[in-house]
Amino acid sequence: MKKKRAPRLLSMMLAVSMALGLALPAAAAETGEAGAPQLKLDQSEIDLGSYAPRRVGQSVDFSQHSTPFVLDLKNTGDSPIIVQSIDYEENTDRTDGHWVEMDLSFPYRDGTIASGESKSLRLYAHATAQRDIYGSFTETTVLHVNTEDPATGETAVVDLPLTFSYEIHPDYEISQTEFDLGQFSTDEFYQPPSINGYHDFDRFYGSEYVTMTNYTDSRFTDSIGNGAFTGFDNNYITPSGDYAMHVNFSPDIDSGVTGEVRLSWELYYTGDEVTAPDTASLPTGEYTVYIEPTFREDDGSFDVINHSIPTITFTFEIVPGTAQPGEPEEPLEPDLSVSPGHLDFGIVDADAGRPAAETVTLRNTGNTELVLRQPTADHYEIGSLSRTTLAAGETATFTVRPEDGLEPGEYDETVTLSTNQDISARLTLSYMVEGDSAVSLSTSALNFGTAQEGYAQPAAQTVTVTNTGDTSVTLTQPAGISFTVGSLSRTTLSAGQSAAFTVQPKAGLAAGTYSETISLRAGDAGTVTLRASFTVTGAQQPAPTFTDVTADKWYYDFVETVAEKKLFAGNGDGTFAPEANMTYAEFLAVLFQFSGDTLPTGSGPNWYDNHIQWAKDHDLIPAGMLNGFDPEAAITRQDMAALFGSFLSNYDYTAAPVNSGTPSFSDGASIADYARDGVELCYQLGIMGGNDDGTFAPGNTAIRAEVAVTMVQMARVMGR
Repeated sequence: MKKKRAPRLLSMMLAVSMALGLALPAAAAETGEAGAPQLKLDQSEIDLGSYAPRRVGQSVDFSQHSTPFVLDLKNTGDSPIIVQSIDYEENTDRTDGHWVEMDLSFPYRDGTIASGESKSLRLYAHATAQRDIYGSFTETTVLHVNTEDPATGETAVVDLPLTFSYEIHPDYEISQTEFDLGQFSTDEFYQPPSINGYHDFDRFYGSEYVTMTNYTDSRFTDSIGNGAFTGFDNNYITPSGDYAMHVNFSPDIDSGVTGEVRLSWELYYTGDEVTAPDTASLPTGEYTVYIEPTFREDDGSFDVINHSIPTITFTFEIVPGTAQPGEPEEPLEPDLSVSPGHLDFGIVDADAGRPAAETVTLRNTGNTELVLRQPTADHYEIGSLSRTTLAAGETATFTVRPEDGLEPGEYDETVTLSTNQDISARLTLSYMVEGDSAVSLSTSALNFGTAQEGYAQPAAQTVTVTNTGDTSVTLTQPAGISFTVGSLSRTTLSAGQSAAFTVQPKAGLAAGTYSETISLRAGDAGTVTLRASFTVTGAQQPAPTFTDVTADKWYYDFVETVAEKKLFAGNGDGTFAPEANMTYAEFLAVLFQFSGDTLPTGSGPNWYDNHIQWAKDHDLIPAGMLNGFDPEAAITRQDMAALFGSFLSNYDYTAAPVNSGTPSFSDGASIADYARDGVELCYQLGIMGGNDDGTFAPGNTAIRAEVAVTMVQMARVMGR
């Protein structure tokens, strides 16, 4: 408990109430000389608990008025005492920035307390912090009880000390507030030539998971902060232009909860990309950046709240590089590979025992750190990952083995290998357990070779099945998934008889390797299997529009579409930055492309001021979003939907709804009122939907690749 240098007397207000309370057991306090009135409090110390003010200077009401502290005032003398009043001394010295205030009531019309009798006092206590003052505190006051002897009329004052203890927390605590980003060369900060109006260059991105505790009485949804460099005024660094650092939380943490959250940051150039020289680069040297985030609080208004919170510090050093002026920085490109991508444990007799375990290797083939999640499977034992955090180029291994005691049958399964970066790889597994069989096939495997997309179907191949037993068997027509299986020439085979069927790859298969087990059941005689395989290679693909959006990425087609329709600009250096957050200003600029309007001019010095003015002229930004509107902040999913909704209400569109009714998201209550109509319209038109877990995640931010997906749907809705 933190001790004060000098006790502070509390301010008290005396009120009168008729309600009675219950005494609380605690240590006693008593005063009085021999012959003087003897009074005693049943407790002299009160623990007010702990609290975090939602705003600096907010009054902290520990008792909440509905639950007062109740103290017993007992006459320990031999004669009755009349309590005339309770006075108090007031000390107005509050220079330490925190104090306790108290409301006290003695709820009795008749103030007489007989010898040995107790009467109750009710106490409401409030602690107030004027500044960012946190810790454990004690406050002491003295109650002056004015008494009268009913026999003699003599008066006396009894002093009773009373001590309060309490704690004041910051709004939140995080497990780490200082980050050393290490060294970066000037190569990583050279300014590319033209950026097409966007400030998406000279950036460094990074992220880390930290533990966060929310002490407020409301839910945090996200936060934003911008930091200033030490040693420079207004972030201006000569001669190379302006640089700033931006930090984003996505905590989504309820009141009183501790959880893991992702803290991401970006260091970027904020100057005039048109007039800045090609060699603009952050000068070499050591830098310290201080960030003081502001939080959005899910209290119904989605307002930005100026909380009293810890400062976050970033340090890094820029060292000389070797790149030539104009060379773009390497974008962060998370990626993961798995080897082998398929494990075939073969066909095993039920009595033969399961195969041995196989080892699978995961490699971080990107240029940013990945955190792996432990994979699982339904019919296979998956060993623990050898490591869970992979730096660029590092590997991890795990083992896979079919479960013991599996019944006869096929066990084809796909295991998803996922990471914290939403990057995943897939491992396919196959295994078959055979029972006893009295039939045989003319071959156990068919290989149809390799063909390019758009291929002519390979010729069908014939397979013969023979009854090798001494009794008649009935065959069940086999079937394939990627292969067409012809009808059996006969379905009942006497001993020694045979039947035939054909197998042929289906037409129009996409690029990939197709390997599957085709099973033929012969009633009680058992099952025989055939392995068919066929490989399709991709047709010649045009060169990607952007160097950082390759054809193997899930968002490739969407990014190519928005580029083709000229809905979405890249960075001007041949990159698209698909993993970068989309800002409000960038989103409005893309939305403007659909309007056909003329952009107003002269609205301000920033590139996006004219786009914001256009949006305001057409009432596209809801009032709830305008409050604390930050054009350079990362846009949230609910605000995207709200802007889509207000835009479609002002401009004609041709698409019919693809979903009917009102969406039912498990977190629908968290969607801001101003965004609800937009979320519903986007759902009905197929522009935006929910997540696999049934949520909409209204406070989550969106990366540029995700926005590209919504803009392709928007183009469909607008008939473009």
